[in-house]
Amino acid sequence: MRELVSKDYVRIWRTVCVGWLGWSEKRFERFLRAFNGKLASENGAVWFYHDPPLHYVIPLLVTDQFEEWLHHEVRKPKYGTPEWVYFRSELLSAIEGDRGTSAKFDWKAAKKRAQEHVAIYREAFPPPEAVTNYEKWILKFEPLEASYPAGGNAGSALRFAIERHWPGVPQPARSAKARRAC
Repeated sequence: MRELVSKDYVRIWRTVCVGWLGWSEKRFERFLRAFNGKLASENGAVWFYHDPPLHYVIPLLVTDQFEEWLHHEVRKPKYGTPEWVYFRSELLSAIEGDRGTSAKFDWKAAKKRAQEHVAIYREAFPPPEAVTNYEKWILKFEPLEASYPAGGNAGSALRFAIERHWPGVPQPARSAKARRAC
């Protein structure tokens, strides 16, 4: 599959996912493969690069319960805008900080600012073992060829997908020739 997420975005995402959230490299690579699959299914990255790299990983920095609250809470009833809209923008600003004239970005300070912003809501980053609904949604775009054992073909990929998504479902009987082909 063609990589659609640029190396600059990947570098930033890796810092957040592996460095801040404690993901394994394998988990991050799977997330990245799935995100590339998402972009491919949406006909490429036409609008993708209109948002900064952190925009796409901010949902990983909050627990599912907190994100749900942010989507239902309204800061200004007159406008009806969910708190999530404000929170996401404010968290992005907190992470980016006041860069001034410095060319080097201080990721340690950025993490501290992000944690402090989340703490305003009496929340914290999800623990490393937590899989957020956002991550689960992105993983739905994982390409089949990335999710079955090497050396497989389309038939084995389909059987693998059926077993992966519907474990225990009986598979149709195959002829001896078909079994040899797999």
